[in-house]
Amino acid sequence: MPTEVIPPEHKSPSEDWEHFELWTKINHVLKEIPSHFRSVISISGGINATEIYAFGSVLGVTIEEEVVRTLNDLRDDWDPDNKYENYENLGVRG
Repeated sequence: MPTEVIPPEHKSPSEDWEHFELWTKINHVLKEIPSHFRSVISISGGINATEIYAFGSVLGVTIEEEVVRTLNDLRDDWDPDNKYENYENLGVRG
């Protein structure tokens, strides 16, 4: 018998939160990332479905670096008044 999958509930932070405006702007910028995404990775030719897992870590790091780069490049969109000038999106390093 299949189990029903319940999607996660979206919860926004309280509008009273001191960083709510930043949160809203960052969410908007995150939706713009695909139009700013750049990568030097090019995969061409025949790839078997079982081989795609070999690219997982490379693709993951590339996506992470591009998200961080784009957030930093679009700083004027999410922090136009330089309220968070001492903050930078650094990403995660393992």
